[in-house]
Amino acid sequence: MVQALDILQKVKNEVGFGKRIQILGLGGVGICGTMLGFALYVKYLNGILEKKSRETQKQAKNFKIKVKKAKKRKMHAQFWSRIRRILKICVPKLFCKETFFLLAQLITLYLRSLASILVAKLDGKIVQAIISKNFSSFIEGLGLWMALSLPAVFINSMIRYFTGQIALCFRSRLVRYAHSKYLAKQTYYRIRNLDSRISNADQMITTDVDRMCNAISNLYTDLSKPAMDLFIYSWALYNAIGFGGPTALGVFYFLVGSTLRYSTPPFGQLAADQSALEGMFGFVHSRLIQNSEEIAFYHGEPIEHSYLSETFNNLRQHVSNVLALKVPYSVLEKFSLKYVASVLIFSINGFPVFFGDDDPAARAGTYMEQRRMLLDLANAIQRVMESYKEVMEVSGYVARVCEMLEVFEDVSSGKYEKDIASGNLPLLEKYKTMETKIITGETLKFEDCALVTPNGDVLLDSLNMDFKKDMHLIICGPNGCGKSSLFRTMGGLWPLKAGKMTVPDLKKMIWIPQNAYLSLGTLKEQIIYPDTVEDFEKKGGTIEQLEGIMEIVNLSYVVDREGGWGARQNWKDRLSGGEKQRVGMARMFYRKPAYAILDECTSQVSIDWEGKMYTHAKEIGITLITVSHRTSLHRYHTHVLKFDGEGGAELLDIKRGLSELGLADEKAKLEADHHRIESRIKEITEELKN
Repeated sequence: MVQALDILQKVKNEVGFGKRIQILGLGGVGICGTMLGFALYVKYLNGILEKKSRETQKQAKNFKIKVKKAKKRKMHAQFWSRIRRILKICVPKLFCKETFFLLAQLITLYLRSLASILVAKLDGKIVQAIISKNFSSFIEGLGLWMALSLPAVFINSMIRYFTGQIALCFRSRLVRYAHSKYLAKQTYYRIRNLDSRISNADQMITTDVDRMCNAISNLYTDLSKPAMDLFIYSWALYNAIGFGGPTALGVFYFLVGSTLRYSTPPFGQLAADQSALEGMFGFVHSRLIQNSEEIAFYHGEPIEHSYLSETFNNLRQHVSNVLALKVPYSVLEKFSLKYVASVLIFSINGFPVFFGDDDPAARAGTYMEQRRMLLDLANAIQRVMESYKEVMEVSGYVARVCEMLEVFEDVSSGKYEKDIASGNLPLLEKYKTMETKIITGETLKFEDCALVTPNGDVLLDSLNMDFKKDMHLIICGPNGCGKSSLFRTMGGLWPLKAGKMTVPDLKKMIWIPQNAYLSLGTLKEQIIYPDTVEDFEKKGGTIEQLEGIMEIVNLSYVVDREGGWGARQNWKDRLSGGEKQRVGMARMFYRKPAYAILDECTSQVSIDWEGKMYTHAKEIGITLITVSHRTSLHRYHTHVLKFDGEGGAELLDIKRGLSELGLADEKAKLEADHHRIESRIKEITEELKN
């Protein structure tokens, strides 16, 4: 403070002091006016774009595209609770690898700040040696500079290394935690079919978690380094020039920061609007592809071209407006943070030089040292100000990842939020008060059970059926009547809305779909799926056992063709449709379940081999529950479950059931013929009258 007062007294004694102060004041007023003018202009443009943003949100609703609504950018309690939850997963205990990397990063950042101060002092020493023509001091400065360069480079490399390691460790913890939730209790299935909150869980686990971990790691580094620099450089400058310089710099950045915050455009909302406009443009394109045949028949190219042009023009106009907005804001930001700040730093650093009493060489060295530290301090303050953007970015990633984990937990516990058509809501109200009960037993029994799809469509209002072991069942009915839905309810994939259901232990059942799922493993792993090779060996499985199964399903030649049991291929493309279905049947013979649900699983297999596989399944004690339109399979079943397509179903003996189905088909055919004959008689009558 005393030093600052001495300098001020010397300035007053200078000739023309009043005129210079007047010019300096006018320059300061001009700078402030320019900054304020740009700020008001940017604020005006913000208002125009916010109005267009509301129009974009209205348009997006017509395309069923969700747009993130504008919010005040503030960190509320929810953000801190979420970040605490993420950190508890990433850093589970005090003494762990993640804690080591976090502490190591702090120490490395501290060493980096000390190295920067040493570099500033060496700058001053070398400049002072050059001006004073002290060659020995100059050589000494160069030697110290080279001696410091290697540790400085190593420290910078370690900062990047620890930043990457922190992100990798956090991602590893979160991915393992997310996988444990995602693959528990069939959450991966239910989250897609029974819940509407998340549509891209795969992207969130693979991409959003990675981006969030990188953002948190970078934020930790970008906040810790400038925070340390603020204290270290302020203390160093206080010892050199007192608190006047750092205080003036801090006040300046506070004022500039307030101005920028007042005029900062809502870049987050603008990005969300652009994503929505991109989605609308893509939606119109995908709609053109999906309905290409109908549009081609209608020759609707002109109107479709107008739709494409309109959506693209909206997108182009938005991007153009954002680019135009960034120009004045960038001018305001760079002008204030770079050039005005540089003038202030020159002023703070120059006054002691002009009015000091030390020799020119020492003066130049001191100037270089203090200038370097003032620039580093200004850079630290600027990074702290800009870190708010990083915090908001991190908060977005944290919100998405925490929302994903919360949905995983809700779905795992049976809490679903599904978008249901408004027309189905009244039908579902009555099921909210009905009692549901699921019992594990040795038989399959339904008592007043309702089959309802996740979208709220009631397929069966009251199903009653008592199905015992060795009652081989074939299910018949029109498409969409609830045949596959019955299996999903039996397997626990869909919740039971009403009634009492007794099902065998799911481990005693197997479901073979029409398109068999093929894993990424070897040929052996395709047959024993979902068992691993270790599970297969623990159960005492042998290659001879698998070879016998392959003979039953007529796939022995595949082993030789593909190069043995250890062959790895893209089996989805390698095997034919019939071979894939027989792999599914091979899995059934490997597991030997008490009940097998066969959903059109042999539609591409020849009738003779289909019969052999069904016969063998009955011989080894597997009770068959089949959905198929092939009449050749009727002989392998004892009962038929007939869906009428109008919300009813009846369990019948196979002979009676098939007889009734035949009569129903014949009746439908006769009714169609009768309608056609009546229509033709009317046409002929009209022609005779004319």
